[in-house]
Amino acid sequence: MEQYGYSSADLYDMVFEGVWTLDKMSEITSGIWQDLNGDGKHDAGDIHGYAVINGSINTHDVWLAALDISPLLVIRDREDYEITFFSDRTVTALEKVTALYHNSEGSLFDNSGDWRNIPAYFAAGKVAMTQLYFGETTESLTDMEDTYGILPLPKLDETQNGYYTNCWDQFTVFAVPLTMPAEDGEFVGTIYEALCAESYKTVFPAYYDVALKSRYSAEPATAEIIDLIMAGRNLDFTFQFGSNLMNLPYMFRTMCVANDTNVASQYKKSQKAMKKNVEKFLGIFYDD
Repeated sequence: MEQYGYSSADLYDMVFEGVWTLDKMSEITSGIWQDLNGDGKHDAGDIHGYAVINGSINTHDVWLAALDISPLLVIRDREDYEITFFSDRTVTALEKVTALYHNSEGSLFDNSGDWRNIPAYFAAGKVAMTQLYFGETTESLTDMEDTYGILPLPKLDETQNGYYTNCWDQFTVFAVPLTMPAEDGEFVGTIYEALCAESYKTVFPAYYDVALKSRYSAEPATAEIIDLIMAGRNLDFTFQFGSNLMNLPYMFRTMCVANDTNVASQYKKSQKAMKKNVEKFLGIFYDD
């Protein structure tokens, strides 16, 4: 980044001033490409401003939250719900993300299908920016020689209220068997809540405060950024039931990867079946 005239302070200031947007990220990364192997093609042997993997993985899902187009399904009651995926904001977001993926001179769209390649490229100093989950700091980036910083995902535009992100769609839920006696429900719920509270008091500080903010952060501003990211977490429950909702939460990722911005057409194709599935899904929770 320094070779291209950007200091970490510049980037952090953009965040704190509220001007860190997808357009700004695209502008910065589009100017970074070094054809190291001289073949005139964008490949893993080059240096890129940005890289992303081809494939149906969670890397692409973060944009739904980051660009503030969640939740995807609003439920008021069994008869009153709204599928909110299709909107002008969704169209704008999709156009900007697909342009970053497929039409930027500084972007590498890796077709290997191996999600581990992107953090590996970043750790090797071949990629200036990419979206990774926090766990990579203790996995693929532990032996990284270059100093790196952490930024929140950018806003769609400067009018967006804050910086947002999602959680990996494999975040934990708990279930109890149907054979559990009804009178045990309060006890089981209390135990779960107590265990979660204890985890929040012990595991959470050990990882975020001790490890992420100190050991794996090279600059003091990073700790402030991490707090900003954590405050902007978005938990959209549709990710828990994606297969039951015609893969609604994964429509955006699929279209980004396919370089398809015709969201109106794609949504119209699945709208009738999606409505039927949503009503069937709601019947589970509102069944009398």
